[in-house]
Amino acid sequence: MYFSLVLFSNILFFFSLFWGSFLGFWLSLELAMLLLIPCFFYYNSNNNVYLSLLNYVIIASLSSCLLISGLLVGLNEWFLLASFIIKVGLFPFYNWFFYLINNLNWFMIFSLAVVSKIVFFYFLNFSFSSNILNFVLLYFTVNFLVLSLLISYMVFDIKSFYIFSSISSSILFLYLLFFGSSLSLYTLYAVYFIISCFVLISFYFFCFNHVNIVSLCLVLGVPFSLYIFYKGFSILFLLPFNNYLFILFWILYSILEQIILFNILLEAFYLKISV
Repeated sequence: MYFSLVLFSNILFFFSLFWGSFLGFWLSLELAMLLLIPCFFYYNSNNNVYLSLLNYVIIASLSSCLLISGLLVGLNEWFLLASFIIKVGLFPFYNWFFYLINNLNWFMIFSLAVVSKIVFFYFLNFSFSSNILNFVLLYFTVNFLVLSLLISYMVFDIKSFYIFSSISSSILFLYLLFFGSSLSLYTLYAVYFIISCFVLISFYFFCFNHVNIVSLCLVLGVPFSLYIFYKGFSILFLLPFNNYLFILFWILYSILEQIILFNILLEAFYLKISV
């Protein structure tokens, strides 16, 4: 039952892109989110499941209200942006996303942090004003700065690391969405999806939230891994926009991510030796 609900939810995320009406898109998206609610209680022995579910329902409702308002009220781009910011947990709404993902299993994380991002494609044909583009560029750049400050003391294991990685990828996808790069967004998301499948499967089947040799090879970019390939690949799509400050912050944040991840793996390695 659990896997069926997750599968149907992921299918609805995908088919929401093919609705010709805003209402159909919104209903399909809401149904996909609702199907995930019972999944909170499957394979979850965490005592915080009810609080996680409450966070999920509140944030999903707020994001949904902003989304439908943005779609129906003259395609208000500021409402759409606010909905995206809340949905993917950008600053200052990162707390709910961090708490939620940290209390879920990897299959749920895959649906919420990877598959649900596909809905961005629905808005690729929208035209955004120069005012919101200037704000988006500044806001996303500041987000990388904030994430760089937070990751140093909020990441303590592989799962919390993946939360920050998911948020940073959301920033990247939204950047490509607002600046109208359809091919870049499709290609980069495909790479992100494939790599996430490998990484999350290794976490789930081999060692859950702990370090193992498979997940280490997949995510640690020393000297090369799927994860560092994704980071480098993304830079190629950012260069044509000539927003070099944004690219610089993305590179610096990516380097910091690798340093934090290396420290996590090194600490786990020493703990295993001591045991």
